[in-house]
Amino acid sequence: MRGQRQCQLGRVVVPIRYDPDAVTGWGTRGWNWEVSGGVDHELRSGLSLALSYHRRWFGNLRITDNLLVTPADYDPFCITAPVDSRLPNSGQQVCGLYDITPTRFGLNDTSSSWHAMSSGRGLRFTTASTST
Repeated sequence: MRGQRQCQLGRVVVPIRYDPDAVTGWGTRGWNWEVSGGVDHELRSGLSLALSYHRRWFGNLRITDNLLVTPADYDPFCITAPVDSRLPNSGQQVCGLYDITPTRFGLNDTSSSWHAMSSGRGLRFTTASTST
């Protein structure tokens, strides 16, 4: 790997290729909208109640994909959790972790594009909170 990186010295290397649909045209930039409102009410002298609502929408989120690596290029592995009474899985195996295979490590052909749902509105995350 080290020799591969050294041979790039002095050469133009493009680390990310952008999907033309993600950087040109109308409506391709990422966006978010936020709406919030609140009400305060004094219940009695020295005691009040506050209620607020917050909502946020995100759309046209950028994704970055390494085209030279697929999910099959990752090997599953497990670790043993430390022995500690405060941990829920103390001393047990924790599985579901993945590591890239050594033959695919360092390969990079990165493409950046944007992701939207089929409705065209984009991914949406919402939060709501109330406080008293």
